[in-house]
Amino acid sequence: MKRRQSLGWTMPKSMRLIILPQALKISIPGIVNVAVGLFKDTTLGVGHLDVRYCRHDPWPYSGVH
Repeated sequence: MKRRQSLGWTMPKSMRLIILPQALKISIPGIVNVAVGLFKDTTLGVGHLDVRYCRHDPWPYSGVH
């Protein structure tokens, strides 16, 4: 914080220009991994619903038509 004081920056300006970029550099890969995982899980869930509920004949081997 001495660097901030020597440059004459306020706390919000130092957060915006020094702290936040470093925090984002560290946290973005984890956030992207979570987003990709959620997308994959959602895609599998939709595929599962398509297979279960979009067939023409829901009971093809039951003999009841």
